[in-house]
Amino acid sequence: MLHLLVEFRDKEVKSVTDLVSSLQITIANDLQQKYPNLDIHFGGEAEQQQETSSSMITMFLLAMLAIYMLLAIPLKSYIQPLVIMSAIPFGIMGAIIGHWLYDLPLSILSLNGVIALSGVVINNSLLLVSQYNQESLENDDHQQAMVSACTSRLRPVLLTSMTTFAGLVPLLSETSIQAQFLIPAAVSLAYGILFSTIIILVLIPSLIAIQEDMAIRLKRLVSGKANEGVRE
Repeated sequence: MLHLLVEFRDKEVKSVTDLVSSLQITIANDLQQKYPNLDIHFGGEAEQQQETSSSMITMFLLAMLAIYMLLAIPLKSYIQPLVIMSAIPFGIMGAIIGHWLYDLPLSILSLNGVIALSGVVINNSLLLVSQYNQESLENDDHQQAMVSACTSRLRPVLLTSMTTFAGLVPLLSETSIQAQFLIPAAVSLAYGILFSTIIILVLIPSLIAIQEDMAIRLKRLVSGKANEGVRE
């Protein structure tokens, strides 16, 4: 059995992910073509990243389940937690866009930032939904209740997101080597929050309006069938 040890010290040039991909393309594929029975295994930090990535996905799914349960209990609804959590995918999109703008590869710390982002992003959605629930108790017109909720919560949502982003800007602009390993997590948080906030102000009211329309139609359908049963 032959072991090849590659020690790569200059991490400012390439990440471990990029290095493994480069080795897979330039060396590993050629060796496997020449020697079909050859088994190539990447160890060290690359192996640790792969193992950590699989466990992080499991933890992310468990976190989503926990968030759903924590929202469903006080809201007493199975649908509204899904409406609130619909902002999470757009936050992840913002994190990916941020990595693209900074030319950063997705790493373990990026995933850590995404998991933290999932808990932060829903705050703005929760503000809108909670305010809408309060307004709908005082106003039977659901559209007017949503307009009032968005109007009253627009400034808090924008200020919360902008201040969070501004607080992460010094870390994003840091050039010291000691801070480089934190930048992927900061990018995930900063741009995920920034991007999701813009989407939330349009997405959440639309989803709530769709939910209310479907609930009204379902009630009409059920009441119509009940009336037909009484007539028979």
